[in-house]
Amino acid sequence: MKINIHTKNTDKIEHVLEKVNGRALEWAITTFEEVNELAERAEAVLDSKGVLKKNRHGTQLRFTPAGPDSASYKYNVKTTEVVLVRGGKDWFLKSVASEEASPKQKENFMMNVSYFAYKDVYNQAFDCIGRFPEQSGETVYVV
Repeated sequence: MKINIHTKNTDKIEHVLEKVNGRALEWAITTFEEVNELAERAEAVLDSKGVLKKNRHGTQLRFTPAGPDSASYKYNVKTTEVVLVRGGKDWFLKSVASEEASPKQKENFMMNVSYFAYKDVYNQAFDCIGRFPEQSGETVYVV
């Protein structure tokens, strides 16, 4: 499955979510808007990390919502795991699966990026940072 996350595909995406979730509503991803917000959030993360737009292709986001906050829940709840993939310009819904979340379990927002996107993040993180040669015992050149 690969559905473009665009308003013209709202019905397709919500149909897939409904099919996977069944009657689960409380901790599950149930609407197009939630999926679209995840794509926007992922794009914002890539922006904040300094990933160039040309290097975002193939980025994969795996997301599972948090479980119940209350300790009064003794059992796991049904939730949804979605996988989004970044194309050349747009995000696509790659898969939707039913999952279980434990009480007080945190959300899982995990992105996998290409080598070039990783290098963008690395370069931004270490921009203008060098090591002291006398502490590492080797010569370090900083450009």
